[in-house]
Amino acid sequence: MSEKKIGSLVLARPLVELPGVGGERAAQLARLKCLTVGHLLKHRPRRYEDRRDIRPIRDLSPEEPRLARGKIMVLGTNRLRGGRRRFEFVIEDDSGSVRCRWWNCNYMERLFHRGDDVLVYGKLTGGKLAGLDHPETEIIKSDDDPAVHVNRIVPVYPLTEGMPQRWLRRVIFGLLEKHIEEFAEPNYSAAGLPSRREAIRQLHFPDDLDQTKAARRRLALDEFVELQSTIRRRRVTMQTKAKALFKKAKKADATAFAALAKENSEGPTASRGGDLGFFSRGRMVKAFEDAAFKAKKGATLGPIETQFGFHVIRVFDKKAEEIEEIKPGTIVVAKANGECEVERFADDPARQTGCSFERIYFSRGN
Repeated sequence: MSEKKIGSLVLARPLVELPGVGGERAAQLARLKCLTVGHLLKHRPRRYEDRRDIRPIRDLSPEEPRLARGKIMVLGTNRLRGGRRRFEFVIEDDSGSVRCRWWNCNYMERLFHRGDDVLVYGKLTGGKLAGLDHPETEIIKSDDDPAVHVNRIVPVYPLTEGMPQRWLRRVIFGLLEKHIEEFAEPNYSAAGLPSRREAIRQLHFPDDLDQTKAARRRLALDEFVELQSTIRRRRVTMQTKAKALFKKAKKADATAFAALAKENSEGPTASRGGDLGFFSRGRMVKAFEDAAFKAKKGATLGPIETQFGFHVIRVFDKKAEEIEEIKPGTIVVAKANGECEVERFADDPARQTGCSFERIYFSRGN
C-alpha cells in the first residue's frame, strides 16, 4: 500500500478509536463536527494567548493573567465544610512564593510532587490568602521539554458542553506530533505561504502570532482549490448528462419532451414538464434568452450553460407581435448553490488578485 494511501487511512481514523478519547469525548467532538483525526487537526482555534513572558512570582497580578515559574515547596489536600476538598501547592522562586489552588479536583494530587519545577499561568485572586485559583500548569522535566499549555503561544479552541480546553489542546498537540506527516502536500505552488503541513502546525501552535495569518491563508487556499477541482469535475459530469438529454430531446415530440423534463430536470419547472410559459426579452438570463429568441419555433437547443446549470431548450411557440414573446420548455441539469461565484472567480484571472479566495472560503462558514 502506498504512503499516500496509508496517510489517508490514518487521517480518516475515527476519533472514538484513539486511546484516551472514548465514547463520551467522541460524542462531544462530534458536536464540534470533528469525527476523524483529519477533522480534529483542522479544528481552528478561535483565538490565541501569548504565554511566553515568564515573570517573577512577585509580579503576578490580579489585573491580568501572567506566567511564572517556581519549585513546589509544599503541597497537600484539605477537607472543607460540606465534603469539598481543596488541593493546593506553594511554588517559590527568588522573588517570592504563591499558592495555587484547585477545588474538587482529587486527581491533581497524583500529578504533582514536592520539588517539581512548574510553570503556572493565571490571575491572582484576593482574600485573606491571595493565590492562583485553578491556574493552567505545566511540569518542566527539562528545559528542552516542549510545553503545551504555558511558555508558548497557546491556542484557545471552540468547545462544547463538558469538554475541557486543556484536554482538547493536549490531544491536538499529541496528534500533531504523531500524524502531521500524513497530510499530503498539494502539487501546486503557493508563493509566500507555508507548506500545508507547516500551516497546520502553525495554525495550532504558532511560533509567532503573524504566522497564524499565513497559516489560515494557506489552508483557505488549499480548500478553495479543492472546492474548485470538485466543481470542475461536477461540471464535466453535468455537461455529459446534458448532452445525452439533448440527443433524446431532439427526437422527442412535445409530449415526450415534457415527460423527459419531469423525469430528469432539476429546475423548478420540472413538475410542469419544463414549461416556462410565454415571456418577452429581459425576463431570463442572457445566455438562455439569446439562444431561445434566435431559434425557430419547434427548435431544440443545447446544452446552454448559465449560472443555474446546463439547459436543453425546446421553443414550443413564438409570437411575432409588437413585443416579441416565446414559449420555451427546458430541461435543467442544475449547479449546486455557490458554484457560480467560484467558477467566475476561477475563470477570471483579474479577480484572483489579492485574496478573493479567502472571502469565498470564509463565507462558507470556515
